Amino acid sequence: MEFSVIIFVYRKPGLSPAAFKEHYENSHIPLLKSTAGTDSPLSHKWHCIQRAERADNPASVLVGTQADFQHDAYTVLEFEDAAAFQRLMGIVGEEGAAKKIAENKKMFLDRPKMTAAVMGDIIVTTN
Repeated sequence: MEFSVIIFVYRKPGLSPAAFKEHYENSHIPLLKSTAGTDSPLSHKWHCIQRAERADNPASVLVGTQADFQHDAYTVLEFEDAAAFQRLMGIVGEEGAAKKIAENKKMFLDRPKMTAAVMGDIIVTTN
């Protein structure tokens, strides 16, 4: 049974949305993929909040307030099953890998704000 995790990520203070996206895509994800190897998630989808490129970087809010959109992206990791997720956690938790990943996160994330959860049912509606 497929196993999915959702992670809400927050940009490091002072980092522009463009620099956040560039580092996430061109540094962090390649590091994770090279570390995990064949135990990488089946998919790693990240969805960025649209933000204006100006000093306060407001989100393009349709419903709610700016305060509701403090996160800059959410990531959905999909695995074959919970055991595959646990294998990945074991790999990225090894001392050397954990140190590299933590150092990389310091460059673009506000790590203390990150939150994550296991996802339940995924329901897709199409035409």
